[in-house]
Amino acid sequence: MTLNQMSYFSAVCRCRSISFAAKSLMISQPALSASIAELEEEVGVKLLARNAKGVRPTEEGERLLAHVEGVLSRYQLLLNDIPVIADLHNEIRLGFRAGSGESEMIRLSRDFRKENPNVKFVYNEMRNTTPHRYLDEEQFDFLGTTARLLPTDWREKYAHLQLGLLPPITLCCHEDNPLAEKEAIGFEDLAQQRLAMWEGHKGMGDRVRILFEERGRAPMEIIRMSQISGVAELICANVAVGILLGDMADHLKGIRRVRLKEELNPIILGGDRAPFYLLWRKDSERNELMKKFVQFSKKWKGFENNDCD
Repeated sequence: MTLNQMSYFSAVCRCRSISFAAKSLMISQPALSASIAELEEEVGVKLLARNAKGVRPTEEGERLLAHVEGVLSRYQLLLNDIPVIADLHNEIRLGFRAGSGESEMIRLSRDFRKENPNVKFVYNEMRNTTPHRYLDEEQFDFLGTTARLLPTDWREKYAHLQLGLLPPITLCCHEDNPLAEKEAIGFEDLAQQRLAMWEGHKGMGDRVRILFEERGRAPMEIIRMSQISGVAELICANVAVGILLGDMADHLKGIRRVRLKEELNPIILGGDRAPFYLLWRKDSERNELMKKFVQFSKKWKGFENNDCD
């Protein structure tokens, strides 16, 4: 089983369509189908079941997918780490959840490097639902996230600094999508679209589905993706619209942000804007470089009304 086969299988499971997955991977559909067939032959069971809407993983496919996603996530961490292993004493590794303070951390690291030009920062986007474990395992030095995915004792376990509040929610669509021309999007606009969401935003997806049911409408197709980058791929391919937290959409060509009407904002957001934090292990401040970065962070002018422990 190769990394390419695992990546292809993961993409097909995310897209629920071989043709959509081939488009997002920028390979031909026959080549992708052949790769999946080879993988099924190697494993010895059918991994995908086909239906009128496309494909979905079988029970065996779901079990394999869990392992595949773990391998791909670890492999990406390895790739990020290899170039800097020999220079760890001048390196700070920042992990973050998409839409959970990455813009602030990048600005902070940029300002820190102005005073410390020899320091190198490595950025890791965390996609799993327990990002603090990477902090525990010392895979990176600092983590940016909301409290929702942290253990209940996180305030006692980690030193932390509040970076700010999550930004207002906007819907992202391709520039060729008719929604891109609208000033704001309401319920009826959303009803005519495929909506792609990261699977970690399950609560958001459930609230949208309930909204449709309350209004006596069949829910639109909600495509749940195992990685936030998969949501971006579908939007870039003009296959679906979706929610991209943070500033990811600002760096992708052809994507437009459209604000939501007031009727949808509380549904999508699920309440008030949540605070997000920068966390680090308390014992890590014995490292002189990290200690210096912590002290700089606490005094950084970009943090207003921060909460430091």
